Amino acid sequence: MKKLPKDHLIRQGRIVADRVKRDLLSKEKRKKVRKSNSGREQNSFSEIPGRERCLVPKDLSLFAETADETVEFIKTIRTICATSNVLIDFSKTEYLSAAGAVYLYSEIDRIQNEYGSTKVGIDRRTIQDYRDILREFGLLKLANGDAGPTGKMLPILAGEGNEYIEEIIDYLFAKAHWERQLNNVTIAEAEQLASSAVMEAMLNVGYHAYPDQPGKRWWFTAAIIEEQLHIAICDRGVGIPKTLPKKGWERLSVVAGNDSQMIQAAMQYTRTSRIKGGAGYGTRDIQRLILRQKRGHLTIISGKGHYRLSFDECGQEKEAIIQIGDDVNGTVIQWTIPLQKQREE
Repeated sequence: MKKLPKDHLIRQGRIVADRVKRDLLSKEKRKKVRKSNSGREQNSFSEIPGRERCLVPKDLSLFAETADETVEFIKTIRTICATSNVLIDFSKTEYLSAAGAVYLYSEIDRIQNEYGSTKVGIDRRTIQDYRDILREFGLLKLANGDAGPTGKMLPILAGEGNEYIEEIIDYLFAKAHWERQLNNVTIAEAEQLASSAVMEAMLNVGYHAYPDQPGKRWWFTAAIIEEQLHIAICDRGVGIPKTLPKKGWERLSVVAGNDSQMIQAAMQYTRTSRIKGGAGYGTRDIQRLILRQKRGHLTIISGKGHYRLSFDECGQEKEAIIQIGDDVNGTVIQWTIPLQKQREE
């Protein structure tokens, strides 16, 4: 395999970030960003009057036990924006997941498109422990106009269709191989599985998430942190439970059940159906990334449903479903895969 230059990851990350910034920001929005950024170094968001402080939860993630608090926090931001500007406060936060970050990013992005780029800011004085990761995710650039990602990890991307697939997969596996977390034997299969999973999730957004709306937008991020591969994708569409009944799921008795049961039915049906994509909502490749590895976990939050597919220490498949208290207004999918460090030769 061709040896990668030492600065490959930084250059690749910057290329992706620059392309996102160039392709996805409209001319009008660029003008707003330039205008809002003028003099920003002299005036921190925390010093601008008229901002209502919004406290980030202790655990900003979408695990079963934390999803309700995260969804409530996101909805509080939007409620405040109806009458005031928002200052996000990270002073009480102890944990930030990829899914939590991409969900927050999607909300700030949507609010900026509706109200303008200065509607939501992050209090810099409260992010000492998270400054680097917020910068690499691109959240500081999005909210405060600060310096963008450095290329240490893939920034959160926004797009439509299956754009950026090649850049995303190339970046992830170049990094994993460079850090000796995947060898030449396993990298080809892992790359194919990840590519298929991400592409199917992105295509589902176009086919199902926004059935009657233009602008079928998703938000995506991926990172390798502490020898684990984290991938998360979010859309703010109608959600899986509201889509399935329209696609022939009436013949399944679970249609009358709650949102989490319907997500589980979608996973199980496409896992056993001989027809790829089952009854029209493709989830087979989304699951294969976990099923073939037999480790890690897949989490899907959609509507009020929370679904988790994982494996125990013996490699036995496990499923868990719960109903969360409030609708996430869309779908968030997260894959977490442990990477095994190669032995030194």
